[in-house]
Amino acid sequence: MINNNRFLSLYPTQTETFNYETKTRIAIIISSLIILANLINGHFFAPNGILFTPGALTMITLVMSLDSRNIRPINLSGIVTRFIILHDIGIKLYSGGGHDKESLI
Repeated sequence: MINNNRFLSLYPTQTETFNYETKTRIAIIISSLIILANLINGHFFAPNGILFTPGALTMITLVMSLDSRNIRPINLSGIVTRFIILHDIGIKLYSGGGHDKESLI
């Protein structure tokens, strides 16, 4: 007889929970690396950081929302918002050198 209890359960098993937590950690690391890569790109190649910002923020949002299954939506939006804020602070502080003094005033 086939055991179908796994398909009837509403709660994930311990292995599935571990996989979800691992995917969430990997998603956070990938999002952090995307931010870091765009900030380094913006620091050394001045206009490219601003130019690639929409793509970087889109990738961060997609990675976090597609790879995080065990986070509630309100917490997920808070994490993505923090990533966007960190990216914005990084762009304003480190990107472009001295050609953009108005955004710091």
